[in-house]
Amino acid sequence: MINIIPIKDLSLIRETITHPSVWPYVHDDDSQDIESYDPISPVDGIIEYLGVFIEEEFHGLFCLVKCNCITFEIHTALLKKCRGPIAVLAAKAVVKWIFDNTMCKRLITQIPEKNLLAERLAVKAGMTQYGLNPSSFKIDGVILSVKLYGISEVNHASSSSGRNGGDISL
Repeated sequence: MINIIPIKDLSLIRETITHPSVWPYVHDDDSQDIESYDPISPVDGIIEYLGVFIEEEFHGLFCLVKCNCITFEIHTALLKKCRGPIAVLAAKAVVKWIFDNTMCKRLITQIPEKNLLAERLAVKAGMTQYGLNPSSFKIDGVILSVKLYGISEVNHASSSSGRNGGDISL
């Protein structure tokens, strides 16, 4: 069973984001170097880190950032053991958790054009591309366009009426 649980442990958050299987996909040229990286502290209702747990084992996290009262942006930091079909289940579980437990009505993400795995994951989680932000991301000295993806609560088939849980069986 996949459980989505808010986490506030900055050392766990930092360890996850700077993990060698995650860092190459989450940093840009303005990021601190990996050794000095410190995650932004969680701020209730503004920035939240949502841990992915299978049984009791931690598999990564999603960072949720409030853009306005109904639009939230999501960032993915899943460890290597949570890739493939498990990542899809985790992404679906977090989308459900967000719509069930926050005021979010529109969930968005920004994906650099060369990150095909993130793009596939967004689509499999139910997101659709709604735009392109040209020449807006720089990584390793290369400027890339960013694809904009999103999902609205009205388009999401939520089967739970609860506001505190977040689990999907494997």
